Amino acid sequence: MHRRKGFTLIELLVVIAIIAILAAILFPVFAEARENARKTQCLSNMKQLMTGFQMYNTDYEQMPYYLWYNRGDGIWITWMEMINPYLKNQDVFLCPSAPRNREAYTTGCTGAPARVVSNYTWMAWGYFDYWNWFGTIMFAGLPVPCKGTDPISGSLCPNNCPANRPWSACETMDRVASPANSALLIEGWFVSYFTPLAEQTTKFGSACSTGMDPDENNRNINRHRKGGNVGFVDGHARWMPNRMLHRDNSLQYNYQGTNYPLGRYFQVRN
Repeated sequence: MHRRKGFTLIELLVVIAIIAILAAILFPVFAEARENARKTQCLSNMKQLMTGFQMYNTDYEQMPYYLWYNRGDGIWITWMEMINPYLKNQDVFLCPSAPRNREAYTTGCTGAPARVVSNYTWMAWGYFDYWNWFGTIMFAGLPVPCKGTDPISGSLCPNNCPANRPWSACETMDRVASPANSALLIEGWFVSYFTPLAEQTTKFGSACSTGMDPDENNRNINRHRKGGNVGFVDGHARWMPNRMLHRDNSLQYNYQGTNYPLGRYFQVRN
């Protein structure tokens, strides 16, 4: 008689156990590889957005617009609407690792249909100045053109600097002292309303809310290994850990004979 060849129950269990162990080892590796690919795509998006900013700024006198503006018919036009003609690709405004639902970022924007239109933030409400930034007094800010009056104090802004705020500086991109170390875009969110009029006449809706979060554990925003991609004034983009982007910036440095705050939050020194 010939005996039939086959696996015993013990042998099958051993094989299953080995497969389970290999899966436990490899799945995190696959997940990490997938996230690295998404981070790279996000970095490519940031680089393209910075190219769009630079092209727009060349044509329109270095960012004469603000974060958003009233078109006059109830629609608030976003900064994305400004640079999109140079990119012609709405997908680059969305990070592949970021949630797309409004609730992941804000409890507001419920007065009309709303959706996330960008996962990148230009913090145009924060020009270079000392801020109480989440409990730490630091010099922080972004290139922001002065719009006639200081949006905080209401005083006039001659020569892009409020007279009664000596450390303040409203600067367009062409006047930033260290363009390779000064950030313009960071990861965050932008939510817009899409009323019938906004749906028909805009690509990015009517502005509702935008922001960011310095908490490295907020993975909806600091979504790439507790950090994010940053776009710099000179046009380059790179990943930065959150703790580096948000550290204390109260030191000073001398620039052309005058002492200025040494900013590492939005003016990052390598």
